[in-house]
Amino acid sequence: MTSYYSPFTGQTISPASVSYEALTISANTELSWPINGNPQSSTPVSSIVDVTATVGSLLLKMPPATQVSTGQSVLVRNIGSIPFTVTNNSGGTIVTVASGISEFIFLTSNATVNGVWASVVFGAGTSSANAS
Repeated sequence: MTSYYSPFTGQTISPASVSYEALTISANTELSWPINGNPQSSTPVSSIVDVTATVGSLLLKMPPATQVSTGQSVLVRNIGSIPFTVTNNSGGTIVTVASGISEFIFLTSNATVNGVWASVVFGAGTSSANAS
């Protein structure tokens, strides 16, 4: 494993956050926060997650909200043809992501393990240039 050192202090620093993950899921999948370690058996929550579901009714489960700060966010993009659902840590629906749609999901309260999540849909309409 490569180590990174601060040019100012010479101390070891952590590498950049996990920025992108491409997932093909065929079963319900639980994510983990990369800041809490990334064991081989878990899938990290990256800044951007491209997901292809191979069967219907799959769940993408967010990790415990109490392990991160409010404002933690992820952009989940469905690059496949089958919708899937992003859930809180107990399986409650945050949002269902349709084919070709991206959902920006962010944490607004981390007072409980499930947290309170909000989302903004991307790619669900048309746009046109406005010269004004």
